[in-house]
Amino acid sequence: MGSPFSISALILIVSLGCAPVLYGGTEPWSRDILTTLGLAASAVWLVELAVRRSLPSVPRLTLYAAAALLLMGWLVWFNAHSMHDTDYWEFVPLEPLVSWLPGSVDVGASQHMMMRVTALIGMFLLTCDVARHRTWARALMMTICVAGAGFALFGVYQKISGDPWRIWPSWPPPVNAFSTFWYHGNAAAFLNMVWPIMVGLAHANFRQNGNHLLRAVWIAFAAVTMLGLLLNVSKAGHFMLALLLTSYAAMAVCGLPGTVRTQGWRRPLLWSVLLISALGAAVAWLDWDESLARWASYLARDKMDSRAEVAVLCMPLVQKAGLFGFGPGTFDAVFQHHAAEAGWLNGIRWKFAHNDYLQTVIEWGVIGLLTWGLLFFEGVRNAWRCLSRRLRWGEVHESRSNPLYVGLSMSLAGLLLHAAVDFPLQIPGIQIYAAVVLGLLTAKRKDSWARQRHV
Repeated sequence: MGSPFSISALILIVSLGCAPVLYGGTEPWSRDILTTLGLAASAVWLVELAVRRSLPSVPRLTLYAAAALLLMGWLVWFNAHSMHDTDYWEFVPLEPLVSWLPGSVDVGASQHMMMRVTALIGMFLLTCDVARHRTWARALMMTICVAGAGFALFGVYQKISGDPWRIWPSWPPPVNAFSTFWYHGNAAAFLNMVWPIMVGLAHANFRQNGNHLLRAVWIAFAAVTMLGLLLNVSKAGHFMLALLLTSYAAMAVCGLPGTVRTQGWRRPLLWSVLLISALGAAVAWLDWDESLARWASYLARDKMDSRAEVAVLCMPLVQKAGLFGFGPGTFDAVFQHHAAEAGWLNGIRWKFAHNDYLQTVIEWGVIGLLTWGLLFFEGVRNAWRCLSRRLRWGEVHESRSNPLYVGLSMSLAGLLLHAAVDFPLQIPGIQIYAAVVLGLLTAKRKDSWARQRHV
């Protein structure tokens, strides 16, 4: 299959490259830049479809779910019941268009969020469409890996340097800042997204006699990214790294008979030596004081974890959210009022629930949560099929057992698990990467790129 030139795909690649550099979109100005890039890519893609006189190559269920989410979110914003005054910290009533229909409790927050959601859904559908072509699929994965490795390398430098770059307005930053992310948990979630794809690229080159230089590059990138994770103080990041590595080890053991039968014992032995050597070097060279201190402090606690307390506090909001929620982007205001009434805040402001699924149902309601699930359904189903087949004993000779597909599946699985204890899916930069990874897994006719020799 040919790979037509696409300006929209180039804009998407630029967005992937810029996202980590622009503080992951956590600053207002960087969030606006990433949203603008996403909207531009989506608009250009629609123009390209019109010029080609073709429909987007997206599974029907996925396309219907995307349309439903956009319609639901914009209608809730348009029919807003109030706005949140941040000066006086109170809800100011508005006259809704239809009083008995659901509407946002904060019209401003919902407008900003729906602009971002529109851009993200456009990027996701764009990825589904262009990922049919092996050149664009390969370019997207390589961009993810190069940007992720640069992010990790800069984070390692910041941690071990005696005079790190002063990239933050306030200095010194907290010890949990990593690279260009202020919050260590988000940095860890991002790193755990990118290193499985690097491993997939490296494995594909080993498996298919690819370029020796590319093998070395992807292995080095994966090693740097894992070192960044180990230096990061995120406990959830450490746990997810261990879980993903254990899953990879289980898949390697299950596929060992077929690997030895088709490729001999030298490559499995080489991989084992490389991994053990890298682990030994990391243990011997790196300074683990901060990470170990975080774990020791956590294990010494005698109180309930604050995330669990927030989750319990969110339960009444889940019930009040109903079918359509309080409105996209309204969690911050709604939770602060609810927590203040419960006498829980103690001067602390929780902008996120530290559980993306709870936050989604509060903002979008039960119907919204189910619709988001439908949007993710095709990609998650494909990832599940891929990983479950890889965990069967013996080699699986199917396109979806390809290392690239395994890497994408592990990337999505790690992110979705991390989202249960943190808020990576609320960070614009990570959202863009999630949209692209999900799009690569959702795209039709994946065999066109899954069988590539030199990636």
